[in-house]
Amino acid sequence: MKHFLFAGFVLLSPLTARSEFTDLSVITSKGYFSYSVGDDWSLVSMQTKPPKTAAVFQVPNPANKAARETARLSLMTFEVDSPVAMAALKKLLVRARAEAKQKTKYKQWQLYSRDVEEGNANYAIREACKQISGVCAMVRITWPRLRSSNESHDIQMEDLFRSALDSVTGGIGPLPPRDDQQAFRTL
Repeated sequence: MKHFLFAGFVLLSPLTARSEFTDLSVITSKGYFSYSVGDDWSLVSMQTKPPKTAAVFQVPNPANKAARETARLSLMTFEVDSPVAMAALKKLLVRARAEAKQKTKYKQWQLYSRDVEEGNANYAIREACKQISGVCAMVRITWPRLRSSNESHDIQMEDLFRSALDSVTGGIGPLPPRDDQQAFRTL
């Protein structure tokens, strides 16, 4: 059964063969922004009121689900006609561009890759940005580079990041209804 949360946020729980993912949508002032997240991801925080929205998820390490250090995936929108939202995006992009060790493109996304050191830990950070349906979307994944992690973990995280980017859609106007959904209102 699909679920909807209106007043800013829509949750779609899948019944399809893709049951390991949940589709989510944020209602923007001009339309909607949708994406998919893993069913086993934990919601860390969510801000659904435009002109800036953000959802942060903790992604378990498939090799060690009990690991304290896990990946985090953030999905953010910034309404293009809001000076406040665009100033916040500009601040994030200035840092991403300045600190990026690699700048590339993936489909319509501008990608920024960097590694940072915090304390005794190293982290990989990947950020992507593109304009879609009246908002600038930014997706960020951060994962620890642990001694116990291997190269395959980095490849899995890169694949997960690109899957998140591929899941992003949006549109102007109301979110199109689907037959297999149920609506819930948030406050």
